[in-house]
Amino acid sequence: MSPDMTADTGILRGIVAAVLLVAFVGLWVWCYSARRRPMYEAAAQLPLEDDIYRVPACCRGGGSRDALTGQADEELRGATR
Repeated sequence: MSPDMTADTGILRGIVAAVLLVAFVGLWVWCYSARRRPMYEAAAQLPLEDDIYRVPACCRGGGSRDALTGQADEELRGATR
């Protein structure tokens, strides 16, 4: 390899490193911006919320009852209103 080629390779590597550093810092600032805080707070509460696990009607095997609770669809709809 000629010395000119190694210098060009070094410059290219430096430019790529600088671009990646700027992209990383930009992504970091975007993720931790104040505008995204409500989304992260809502996501943090997800494990603490009560869930109703339901199997969709298309996957139930012909029954009209919830797979976990055994309640009929009409009962569940009435309970959530």
